[in-house]
Amino acid sequence: MRHFLLCASGAALAFAPLSASAQESVEQPLSAEAQAVIDSGGGLNPTREWRITPRESGCTASQIFASGEQRVTLVMRRLQPFQDVQFAVIGSAFSHEDAMAAGFVPAGTLLDIPQRNPASIGAREGFAFARQPFREGPAMAEVESHWGSRTRHFVVQGEDNASLVLNTGPIGDVFDQFNDCTLQQLREYGVDWAARGRFQRHPSITNIREVTRDLGRRFGRERDSIFARGPVTVRMIVDGNGNATRCDLVTQMARRDIEAVTCDVLMEDAEFEVALDAEGNPVTDFLVQQIVFIAVVPPNADGSL
Repeated sequence: MRHFLLCASGAALAFAPLSASAQESVEQPLSAEAQAVIDSGGGLNPTREWRITPRESGCTASQIFASGEQRVTLVMRRLQPFQDVQFAVIGSAFSHEDAMAAGFVPAGTLLDIPQRNPASIGAREGFAFARQPFREGPAMAEVESHWGSRTRHFVVQGEDNASLVLNTGPIGDVFDQFNDCTLQQLREYGVDWAARGRFQRHPSITNIREVTRDLGRRFGRERDSIFARGPVTVRMIVDGNGNATRCDLVTQMARRDIEAVTCDVLMEDAEFEVALDAEGNPVTDFLVQQIVFIAVVPPNADGSL
């Protein structure tokens, strides 16, 4: 994945690999309360088969878990295989304002979730976050199938000993179907996933400075916009003529005003070096680009901010 940094008020550009963020998640141990629920056979059980659904932007896998009167929906959204998954947990006692850790166990890891957004289904409310679903490792189908087959629960735990245990059981097959759904979408867009590992070249943006300048102009029009910060990651489909045919957000976790115009600017202004297949022919492919918005606040005349 390529990166560039945008300083919103000055439209300055720094070319640098991104280091670990201060917001990076930290692994957390399973709490005694959550372990007690698991050991007692408690938790919420699935009420139906997992539902895999193609959407306008990626695919979702959803399940409803229930116990007594409690009913919780887990939704996972993914744009293409092995990218971050955007999770939404709807109907639990947790909200996006609560500090928490979450993840699959025992095959995965519980990570604290520093960035959480509100989420809802109708009148039912919850929270959303994004991360890799299982243990860190190579982005390979067999890795997710391997860990998914060993999964038994999805756990959310808070700082006040509160916990939510969803009894998922093994979900390796769910992730296989989940990824197959996203692969079908890529085929519909003209991307040959199996062949792209042999491509001589993948697409890239050739006029990043101009794109950054235009993004800076869009976000510099109102003072509040200079306080926008954080990463926006997009996936762009680029055809063999160098034309962008799609731009989709990998996850929808940034400020909505940032997200709303990022793809607009990229689709309007970005120019591309096309992908070349193994024989050197131009082909349709995708690129994943992360743009990091950094607030740069100019001082007032008296030197104050």
